[in-house]
Amino acid sequence: MSTVAERRVQRARRVSVERWFYTGMAALLAAVMFVGFAPSYYLHGDVPLDVGTYLDRPAQPIRGLFLLHGAVFSIWFLLQLVQSLLIAGKKLAWHKWLGQFAMVLAPAMVLVGVLVALYSARHVFHGETRPPVQSAAFPLSLLAWFSGFVIAGLSLRRKPQAHKRLMLLASIAIIAPAVGRIESLPYPDWLPDWWNWAIPFTFPLIAWDLATIRRLHPATLIGVPALVLMFPLQHWGRTTAWWMSMITALVS
Repeated sequence: MSTVAERRVQRARRVSVERWFYTGMAALLAAVMFVGFAPSYYLHGDVPLDVGTYLDRPAQPIRGLFLLHGAVFSIWFLLQLVQSLLIAGKKLAWHKWLGQFAMVLAPAMVLVGVLVALYSARHVFHGETRPPVQSAAFPLSLLAWFSGFVIAGLSLRRKPQAHKRLMLLASIAIIAPAVGRIESLPYPDWLPDWWNWAIPFTFPLIAWDLATIRRLHPATLIGVPALVLMFPLQHWGRTTAWWMSMITALVS
């Protein structure tokens, strides 16, 4: 009996630690989102910024779309944090109820994100030196991978271990623009041109799997390489003729 009781205690501890692992990751991503976009969005006008934005004065007609873009993506990271806290607090019913909002929020994010990317491709991506039609490959690729992870995660919500990993990977995918705006991050010459510092955010998930289940969960085993592969693929694809002609046709 004591052995059974001890196993129950150990399992309860593992579950508790797991819940706070995902809560910690959600809090980290929300913090990175704020730090990365503080100068150009959250604290726009209060923090010095070397490049222009579509939020600058005088107000442009498109300004509302960019404000909405920042709002829906911010809500996503806050939602992920709240959802993690609800699970950690054993509020499963609230978690399921609030999860229905993600089914509406995620498509709205993709729609607004695509509109912003195409508008910027037609005009200018502030702070970019390459042609706008090439720069559009990065946000559009992120949205495509985000969509894939969210669809997979929501489809597997009855399998919690797969669900939570896929939803975390979805958020890591779209944290890349915020990470890219943190100027203190180094980019030494030995790093490949496609490197993004969002990639190391997958390392804690890998370490978590190896520490807790002694292997990579299938969602991690498939999801992490798929996410990493997106960066060199979009880096290569944006210079191809088919990409240039497709985006040019969409924004012309």
